[in-house]
Amino acid sequence: MPGLLNIINSSLRYDFEIDDLLESFKHKIERAVEYYKHNRALYITKFLYKMSIYYLVRNKNHVAIDIILQGLELSGILNDTRAFIKFTVIFESTRKKCNEDQQTRYYQIIDQLLKEELSNEENVFIRDGSFLPC
Repeated sequence: MPGLLNIINSSLRYDFEIDDLLESFKHKIERAVEYYKHNRALYITKFLYKMSIYYLVRNKNHVAIDIILQGLELSGILNDTRAFIKFTVIFESTRKKCNEDQQTRYYQIIDQLLKEELSNEENVFIRDGSFLPC
């Protein structure tokens, strides 16, 4: 993964395409995401963020937004606040390029994270987007 991150950074810096390389590593990247998710490693969020930037620069918005959503979800699992902010900001800046499924997925991720946060609150719960007293 560190090598791929360096390649993505170089691609962004020197403006060369690495789509074929990323495609050839697609299954290894998916396995690495699962590994890091289970081992609570924050490194993977950095990798996903850079990969999403790469695809945005290449105007492959659908792919980039899917990666952003994956990173957003993973940052919540890992409690990586910094990554959560980065993925949220970049999602919001690309929201107009999202399809309906991506919008729905985003709302589902945010809703789940909100419910998890509110589960720690004693006097408030949420139902149908409304905050209600217990």
